[in-house]
Amino acid sequence: MKTLQLAAQLSKASRRADDSVAITFITAEEIGTDLFTQIDEYRKVNGFVLFKANEISVDEIPVEQAAIKGQVSPSKYLRSRLFAKHMANGGKKEDFPKKYENYIYALAQEIDDSYEH
Repeated sequence: MKTLQLAAQLSKASRRADDSVAITFITAEEIGTDLFTQIDEYRKVNGFVLFKANEISVDEIPVEQAAIKGQVSPSKYLRSRLFAKHMANGGKKEDFPKKYENYIYALAQEIDDSYEH
């Protein structure tokens, strides 16, 4: 994915229940369909936001990758949490693959049971 650089105004910031912050930016000018499509590709993608009152130079962009909570895929995150629960409840590592399958099917059944289809 390309780096997204826009002229924008930081419009709003509000603290969320988990202490993360929701930040809203407003573009400084109209944008075309191509740029909007690029922005839309970044929806629900973890990344970094750099904001400065003026244009940012390449030298100011960090090269290191910082760890971001949730950077793994949602399915890998769920699997890791289920594994932690399994082990905390006295489970054995070698028993987990079958237990994981049971967790997933039980979750799918719970979802199916929660709505009419």
